[in-house]
Amino acid sequence: MHKVQNHNDRRTCAFVLIELIVVVVLIGMIAAVAFPMLLPAIAFGRIEGAARHLAGYGESAMAHAALMKEPIIVKFDLDAQEYWCVRRTAPEDSFDFGIRDQGKGEGEREKGPSDLAGLATAKNLTSEDAAALDKQSRQMQDAFDRLARVALLARAKNARRESGIMEEFGPLFEKEFKLDIHDEEDAEEEIVEPLLNRSTMPEDTRVESVVLGGTTFSRGIVEVEVSPLGLSAPVVIYITDANEEYYTVEWDPITGLTYMYEGKESFT
Repeated sequence: MHKVQNHNDRRTCAFVLIELIVVVVLIGMIAAVAFPMLLPAIAFGRIEGAARHLAGYGESAMAHAALMKEPIIVKFDLDAQEYWCVRRTAPEDSFDFGIRDQGKGEGEREKGPSDLAGLATAKNLTSEDAAALDKQSRQMQDAFDRLARVALLARAKNARRESGIMEEFGPLFEKEFKLDIHDEEDAEEEIVEPLLNRSTMPEDTRVESVVLGGTTFSRGIVEVEVSPLGLSAPVVIYITDANEEYYTVEWDPITGLTYMYEGKESFT
């Protein structure tokens, strides 16, 4: 009785092994047929994921600037296919637009305590209210000066780094125009946040070009300024892959939202 039981166990093990081999062979055949058909879908999902990440990155940058109440810069390195965020701290007295001195004649001076007292009397305000209003006005003016300086620096750097058709003719002037900037590179600090960390485009995908305020950049570093009030200009990002599939990502300065389109959309 014991010998018959061992014989039945061997037959059962043999059938299980044969079934396992058949299943493995069938799976291999199905994979060999289906894998070439799945390759385009895998590549398409990769470029779509890259587009979704760029759309979310734009929303995170605008939200960070608004919550932290600080201007930031989103940088796109079209050569290295990376993008990241930095904050730029500019000395208040390093750049002056002359706004505070407009309309002042000779002998005029800024309002002092006596002027605030007169303003308070004329407007039925207390001297404390007038002083508070003057302080808020100065703070708003300082914030505007800093934001305007950041925007001017970013646009000047983008204009210098983007090559165009004029390279074929050489420089227009004998001397290179330079913007006087006080240690602008040293004033940049990369933002390390979970949603704003430095990101690299996935394999076989790349940012073909970035359209900033109507100007197209296809190489070099592009800087997009984001103030606490939002974007200063519309941003359109074109993403492509090895199969020449396209996705378009739009950062809208009016709504503060980002949009993603399949294909290469034109906004002209």
